Amino acid sequence: MIENFDNIYNINKEMRFYTQERIVIPIVQSIYDEFIDKGAEYELLRLISVLPKDEYSIISNSLSTHVTREKSAWITQFYPDIVTDKETVAYIGAVTELLWTIALIIDDIEDNDKQRANMDSVWVKYGREKSYSACVAVFQLLQKDMNFRYPILKSGDLMKEKVDIAMNSLKEHSKLSFNSSVDTFNNNYYKRAIFHANFPFEILFNDEDSKIIKNIAIKSIQLINNSGQLLNDMKDIIPNSNTGKEHFGDIRNGTITIPLKLLYDKLASNQQLILSQMIGKELSKEDKIIIDEFIKITKLQENVTQLVIEGYQLAFDLISQILSKERVILLKNWIEYKTQQALTLF
Repeated sequence: MIENFDNIYNINKEMRFYTQERIVIPIVQSIYDEFIDKGAEYELLRLISVLPKDEYSIISNSLSTHVTREKSAWITQFYPDIVTDKETVAYIGAVTELLWTIALIIDDIEDNDKQRANMDSVWVKYGREKSYSACVAVFQLLQKDMNFRYPILKSGDLMKEKVDIAMNSLKEHSKLSFNSSVDTFNNNYYKRAIFHANFPFEILFNDEDSKIIKNIAIKSIQLINNSGQLLNDMKDIIPNSNTGKEHFGDIRNGTITIPLKLLYDKLASNQQLILSQMIGKELSKEDKIIIDEFIKITKLQENVTQLVIEGYQLAFDLISQILSKERVILLKNWIEYKTQQALTLF
């Protein structure tokens, strides 16, 4: 792949301008600095620089909207303690960040979400068809480039396999009901995150000697993802203008999340019927008041917050087994930030 240096310069200039003015939280800035310092930013720019302008503009816009770069940070933190090849962790970090970026774009299209982080979703600005086409172009580019870079591992094909599992999990999720078990929901969330929580470490730690490290890394990142997903799901049913998220979208789209499942299980049978009849419809003001009351009487907020905190803490305990105190401080600060968010956001 021959990168376009003019495009790299232009994309970077535009993306940094819009990104930096949106970063106001110290830990988000620290993670962004890690993204730059470890070379993941350059690798990402190099990859998308070969795309036509209308396609890289869409990806750049999404990257400027969603400013946290934690997906790549959880990979680059393994340098130099465990992975001594800086270029490799930077590249895998960039690939993972791009996969996450196109996942967000597609997620907004599928859920008809018009806003992300208090800004118009990419598809609102560029249209559904162009936005989706840009995602396909990036995915095909990554698959081809990864197979070229790591031919023995067939990493591009492995990436496609993991993405297919994640995409199928979305279809499986649509079939879940209030009668499905919490374990079934958790397994679905696990599959959904497999392309950014499992795949990178299967490339980085691909021999038998690294198996223990790989398993710990995957487990910890899955826990971080699951806690973050629970937090996001909870934001959807507890109105707060600071979240930058359209509320009750999951209910409106007929999507039953873990918080909704936990809520249902704690309600009396007549209340369960009321909640189930709301799924898949636009909620009235009265409906929202009822849900708010259900949340209060079941103490759902407190219970989900505790699950989020426990998940983050377990993730930190695991990753601390394999990373030095110096390298794990970024994750520690992120977990403290997300924990505080869980305690105060609602």
